[in-house]
Amino acid sequence: MDHIWYLEKVDLFKVLSEAEISFLIEIASRKTYEKNDVIFMPGDPGNTVFLITRGRVKLYNLSPSGRESILFIFLPGEILGLSEIFGNNLRVSFAEAIEPTELLILQRVKITQLLEKNIRFALAIAQTLGMRLMQLGKNFESVSNQNLSCRIAQLLLNLSDMCGVENGQHTLIEQRITHQDIASMIGAARQSVTEALNVLIRESAIKYDKRKRIIVINKAKLADIVDSSIE
Repeated sequence: MDHIWYLEKVDLFKVLSEAEISFLIEIASRKTYEKNDVIFMPGDPGNTVFLITRGRVKLYNLSPSGRESILFIFLPGEILGLSEIFGNNLRVSFAEAIEPTELLILQRVKITQLLEKNIRFALAIAQTLGMRLMQLGKNFESVSNQNLSCRIAQLLLNLSDMCGVENGQHTLIEQRITHQDIASMIGAARQSVTEALNVLIRESAIKYDKRKRIIVINKAKLADIVDSSIE
């Protein structure tokens, strides 16, 4: 029962009763991964769902040339592997630990049993998958734009919406995103991303906190960059 608080902090599981959460906990297992360990890869069976209790995980694809394209970065309290729980689907992406990571592993068959019994849980799963699909659409739209500044500005706005914490007029992006992470997300060179971010810092659009997390100071400035590139 010591893991229940992990489940309760995830919005998906707030629609479950304590008995239903206990049902999941009883059959869950825990596994730890070191930095750069691969959790799953394309072709692996999608018969488990992972709840991150410590660390960070990136979900990404590889191009034929081996170039990495990051789709999402997941933090503690977030769920990985949801899209494969319907049907006998195989993994289509790579999941890799960015840092030492601990996962609570839930069997897909148990999740689907709850989906059949709890309509609110099923709707919460569908809503989460829908939001992630919309976010992927925004990311791909941003990548298709040839203006690097616009792609970075749009990504920062997206991240602000997904994992931002408002503090007055500023928004802290809780996920610690490196320059290489951003480069992989938008299909750019790391050095170019660094230069573009430095420009945003000089223009007082963003800054970094002591933990190297991005703080969006001026969302309107980022939105203007996006708008100016599509006019």
